[in-house]
Amino acid sequence: MDKEIYIYSREGVERGIVFKGCYALISIRDPGSEKVAYRCTGGLVSVIELAFDDADPTGGLLLPTHIALMSADDGVKIANFVKEHLMMVDGFVIHCEAGVSRSPAIGAAIARYLRQPEDEYWQEYQPNRYVYDRMCEALGVMSLHEV
Repeated sequence: MDKEIYIYSREGVERGIVFKGCYALISIRDPGSEKVAYRCTGGLVSVIELAFDDADPTGGLLLPTHIALMSADDGVKIANFVKEHLMMVDGFVIHCEAGVSRSPAIGAAIARYLRQPEDEYWQEYQPNRYVYDRMCEALGVMSLHEV
């Protein structure tokens, strides 16, 4: 059975999550920013909160030293969270600051892991390729970029 995967911005999550059924929340914020004040709804089962910048070092650019990239450990934490909650939820809500890059990258990788279509993430958003590749690696699936 397919799982629903909803992408939100920080602002959207703080206004309130609309999800029918039980869901797990993957909360991504910028390092140094305040924790997200998400509004809990009856279907919320669990939350994982991580902080890393929306950065992609794969283009060959040198990033400032204060930039915190998504680590392999961050990917493993999210992958374990997904696997742990997979059978008890109807889906996942994923958010980042703008809801455009990091959260769609995570959503696309989860969809790939679940063998669900991921085209919408690449057509409707601008997934962070580095985050996507890290998540695919953590979930044990081949990235689109490796095909």
